[in-house]
Amino acid sequence: MMFKFPHNYPLKNGETITLDLLKSSEYKDVHGFLGRLADVDRDYLKYDVSNLEFVKNRMAAIDQGTRISIGARNKDGLLVGEATVYWTRFGWKAHIGKLRIVVDKDYRNLGLSRYLSQLIFFKAQELGLSKIVAEFVRPQEAARHILGALGLKEVAVLPGFAIDNKLNRHDIIVMAADLENLLDKYENMVWDDEHKGG
Repeated sequence: MMFKFPHNYPLKNGETITLDLLKSSEYKDVHGFLGRLADVDRDYLKYDVSNLEFVKNRMAAIDQGTRISIGARNKDGLLVGEATVYWTRFGWKAHIGKLRIVVDKDYRNLGLSRYLSQLIFFKAQELGLSKIVAEFVRPQEAARHILGALGLKEVAVLPGFAIDNKLNRHDIIVMAADLENLLDKYENMVWDDEHKGG
């Protein structure tokens, strides 16, 4: 299944969101979005995203062909959600994409996380990836629930491997899935023609 970008998507509350592929030049928007996250959400991000130059360098991977990001914007053009898959181009893990999904607290439980996930999975398959991996720390039970609902399974626990911004140690939970298995169930869904391409 192919999707046109940009395209609109209606949330459960009736609000329409615009989805589009992010460009590396939009790093300031991404930095601003991540900066608006609640402290408890930022504490558990893998990296310190308060540094603008760091976010710029991470977004540069889009141009280097090792990252793809899909952004969700509200009617005011404000970024309220992002799904990213990044990977290495060479070696024995070149077929594996690492997943990150972040959604503004005011746009959660509206179907946005799930829709972003579906979009990024299809794009990852287009790019030749065959597996998806996601990592999070144990306090993030919401992440476990969402990823499990998407079809990812827990494959490993790394005890005490993560240290958050407040120097607290946490277990890292690793969940993974074959992209083909994830997409099989999505291919059977009926999508409005507005959201389809091809």
